[in-house]
Amino acid sequence: MKNLFDFKHFKGDLFGGITAGIVALPLALAFGVSSGLGPSAGLYGAIFVGFFAALFGGTNTQISGPTAPMTAVAMVMIAGIVASFDGDVSKALPAILTVFLLAGLFQIVLGLLGIGKYIKYIPYPVVSGFMTAIGVIILVTQILPSVGYYPKKDSEFVNKFKPHAEEIILNNILKEEAGEGLLVLENFEETSKRGRGISQEQILKESKTLASAEASGVIGALKLMPRALQNINWLELLLALGTIFIIYGFKRITTKVPSTLVALVVMTSISIGFRLSYIPIEEIPSGIPLPNFKIFSEFSLTSITPYVFTALTLALLGAIDSLLTSVVADNMTKTKHNPNKELVGQGLGNSIAAIFGGLPGAGATIRTVVNINAGGLTRLSGMVAGVFLLVILLALGPIASQIPAAVLAGILITVGIGVMDYKGLKAIPYMPKPEVIIMIVVLVLSSVWNLVYAVGIGLVIASLMFMKKMGDLTAQRSDVKSLKEEMAWSDEADFPSELKNEVFIKHIKGPLFFGSTSDFQQLIKEIPETASTIIIRMGRMQYMDQSGLYAMEEILIDLVNEGKKVLLVNILEQPRYMLERIDIIPDLIPEENIFENFNESVLWVNEHIVEVPNISKKPPTKESQSTLTPREAHDILVEGNKRFAQNIKTQRNLKDQVLQTSQGQYPFAAVLSCIDSRVPVEMVFDLGIGDVFSVRVAGNVVNKDVLGSMEYACKVSGSKIAMVLGHTKCGAVTAACNNVELGNITSLLHKIKPAVEDIKSGNNLECSEIIEDIARRNVKNSIERIRKESPILAEMEKNNEIEIVGAIYDVTTGLVEFC
Repeated sequence: MKNLFDFKHFKGDLFGGITAGIVALPLALAFGVSSGLGPSAGLYGAIFVGFFAALFGGTNTQISGPTAPMTAVAMVMIAGIVASFDGDVSKALPAILTVFLLAGLFQIVLGLLGIGKYIKYIPYPVVSGFMTAIGVIILVTQILPSVGYYPKKDSEFVNKFKPHAEEIILNNILKEEAGEGLLVLENFEETSKRGRGISQEQILKESKTLASAEASGVIGALKLMPRALQNINWLELLLALGTIFIIYGFKRITTKVPSTLVALVVMTSISIGFRLSYIPIEEIPSGIPLPNFKIFSEFSLTSITPYVFTALTLALLGAIDSLLTSVVADNMTKTKHNPNKELVGQGLGNSIAAIFGGLPGAGATIRTVVNINAGGLTRLSGMVAGVFLLVILLALGPIASQIPAAVLAGILITVGIGVMDYKGLKAIPYMPKPEVIIMIVVLVLSSVWNLVYAVGIGLVIASLMFMKKMGDLTAQRSDVKSLKEEMAWSDEADFPSELKNEVFIKHIKGPLFFGSTSDFQQLIKEIPETASTIIIRMGRMQYMDQSGLYAMEEILIDLVNEGKKVLLVNILEQPRYMLERIDIIPDLIPEENIFENFNESVLWVNEHIVEVPNISKKPPTKESQSTLTPREAHDILVEGNKRFAQNIKTQRNLKDQVLQTSQGQYPFAAVLSCIDSRVPVEMVFDLGIGDVFSVRVAGNVVNKDVLGSMEYACKVSGSKIAMVLGHTKCGAVTAACNNVELGNITSLLHKIKPAVEDIKSGNNLECSEIIEDIARRNVKNSIERIRKESPILAEMEKNNEIEIVGAIYDVTTGLVEFC
């Protein structure tokens, strides 16, 4: 409020407010006529909503008043209430204004509860379909007055409803007598007397009410369109077309003067000046607007109960309309509005307007833009607009009452055309089908049935589609399948394949909520019987609702009852709170089974899982060795190294292995490796006693003794793979590169020299830069020597009896890279 009387912006606020008021005047009158309450209701709404929303709102430059969406919803509600009061607007007015007041109070509550920041979550297809329907409703319903056709004045059409009207009046008499205790079966004297007292005026009045009801809305207007076109009042049509022509044509000349105001003034002046026989709008009361206290004195809960949802819709619609306009104002003025304060201001404005008989309103985008462009900078500009309209009412009320109804119909037709969401309509071919369905459903139902129910249905459909989409995405991202079928996360790439049947890893990606619980519950059916441990990774599950919580509890109870161990990995704050709230943690899942990251859970698996399927804990037998292929032997080494690098060790009974191998040995592999203490072959490949012949010599070089050992391993003992295993940071390779000479070491290093020369040839690199390359070349040279100098091994390889392969062990990571 401190900027309210900041007079350094007074000039801009004055011009902005007056300009916005000029723009608002014809629209306010038109919306009032369209609503069925008359032009004064629209003008009162523009005055009171405009003034008090500016005074108490949260957007300094906002201009508020009746808008097309608000009027369209109000129009439907007004028609319904008027019909329930036998077509008497004056009798229905207190109930109508009470609904408007309730809508304002709803807005105040929404603002106080801080709901303003959530308005943005209403789906665009609902808003788009609704706005286009508003345009259709206004456009179609204004065709009849634009051609000068009014159902109430069509005697032939009204007379069709006289029988029904008489029936309704008699029914009302019977209801009144039943309430008064006068109606008895034995004596219908009083009933007959009242029936005879029904006048033709009463029947005609009721007939006109029924005719108006029949012609209301889009369907009613379309039904009467042929009749209206047969009874065109050409003067009214010309006035409407002239208005439309000026509105669109004058914009091509200049946009500084509102074209609607120009059209209103020009066409009204022509009508009055030439004394044309036109149909004027309803008379606008002169004098200061007075509060309608019948809202309180004649309050009837029964009469407004069916329209509580309508009041809420008006409140939400006004909130959306106003806050969208606030965003536009922010972008133009580089300011930041207060959404909740704006809702309170709009609610107060609508509540006060209702008490004085005005239509409900909202922030109006065009009027707000005009205000800012004309210099408006503070809330004083909106208040000036309200005061300006009040002055117009007091000074020019009698003149305004002479405005032709067809002129306002023409104005409203342009409003209907302008309010449609053409952007949304053009995007239909490219939009997702569910969103198109929502938009069309809201558009059609709003146009031909009920605006309020259509929006409600649209929101429900949008919510259900959103929940289904989220559920589908969650299920898609959180597939219920074993790790063999599911795409492993990056840190699971080296998880041993032999553990994948016993350790089941479940990824939960995305929220676990009521829309995704059914898919999650399939987990229990997908877990293989061989699985003894379930790792549930929850690091990407940000949220869990009550439905998700109970689904999780049910599954965990089933798993625990089946004797399976459940490990929870990386539980985020909100899901952990939910699990602790019903004591899943620690009663069902103890703290020792909860891990910060996946590697910690793998360590637990390594320490606690004794049996690993498909891994023999016994030394090879003659039979198992003979049936093993070279490729299978290769795979055993690969998988064994993966387990070693993951710090997973197959549990073996070494005493039993000693006993079992005491009568004979049948190793499946022969490995030539360096004597380096960091490369223990059995450990590097997670092997046991009797699994491998280990030939070790510095630099894993080949000589006749090595060849003899490997020939014995493969040809005599039946090993299926002959491996040369070098390693990084090899001391022998480094010594050979640096030309070390010492005793018998010299002759040994001489065998590595060819690899040194191959790598160093043609470059001046330091040994430290090429050691690993030399080590790899040395492995390849050793393999070539085996094939060249051992015809026995070469022949066995040719016959696919063995595989000769080289590899490098990384002393830093523990991983073996096969060459």
